[in-house]
Amino acid sequence: MKCIAVLDIGGTNIRAAVIREDLKILKFFKEKTVHNDGELLLYNVKKMLKKLELDKHNVKAISIGVAGRVRKESQIDELPNIGVKNIDFAQLLKDEFNLPIFVRNDAEMAVLAEAHKSSFSRVYFITISTGLGGAFAVNK
Repeated sequence: MKCIAVLDIGGTNIRAAVIREDLKILKFFKEKTVHNDGELLLYNVKKMLKKLELDKHNVKAISIGVAGRVRKESQIDELPNIGVKNIDFAQLLKDEFNLPIFVRNDAEMAVLAEAHKSSFSRVYFITISTGLGGAFAVNK
């Protein structure tokens, strides 16, 4: 069965998991988020992805939700609660893991998931955590 690796990079914690297409979580763990050091943040993300054993679980892609602004090309513009700017996570991880990498704002990821599983034509998602965020999906 196909699997994806998912990461949620928040202001307090980074959560990582391998999830099967039937939504069963095969592996999960979290670590504290490092602040004001993009290189160390990237190092920790790589370490967590290796810990997920991507090959063992037949992972086909990596999906990363971040608490901040992301450009259309999956480049992180700014993570204000983490103190990091201008990191091309998708490219830096693709070079090492050779998988498709998707990086989006965490609220956008959540609203897309809810809209996909919902029968509603409009879905609004608000995230309240270390910071606040929101996203809206129409005519999914």
